[in-house]
Amino acid sequence: MLRIYPEYVPSSTRFMIRNQNDKWSNITEDLSGCKPDLPKIPIFNLMNPSTADYIQTLISEFEREHNPENAAQQKAYMRNQFEFIGLTATQRRALSKPFLAQDHLPTKAEAFQISREMWTLDEREYQLFSIDLLLKYQRKLDQEDLAHLEHIITNKTWWETVDVLAYKL
Repeated sequence: MLRIYPEYVPSSTRFMIRNQNDKWSNITEDLSGCKPDLPKIPIFNLMNPSTADYIQTLISEFEREHNPENAAQQKAYMRNQFEFIGLTATQRRALSKPFLAQDHLPTKAEAFQISREMWTLDEREYQLFSIDLLLKYQRKLDQEDLAHLEHIITNKTWWETVDVLAYKL
């Protein structure tokens, strides 16, 4: 279930969804009737609409595959350092694939903005997605990007992220 702050949500939001034939399509969902008692996470209200849509759609896709049993095992494996949705690496990669496809990639600036927001979420799968997204720009990184890379290296760090960052970025 997508958790939102209703006060930040416009009355109508565009989402990407997967239909029965596993094709992606746009829909518009009326969110004017959101109840304020829903569990909440910050909505990315300072972003441009396409970046917020990208993040909301990704969160929806990941949350749709929530597996509490896997999440508990993953949390225990990581010594209770992080929360998890319960996606296996194969599931996460499959769900991420459309978001990381060349024709759907955000600009580099938007990718860093998405990465920052992913890093604020509790579930570890979002940080792993963030790294996958940044890897798409590894040949385009420059001096200005070091501050963000330093932030993700020094916050919510654990061996599985450090290994990838040290080797690839």
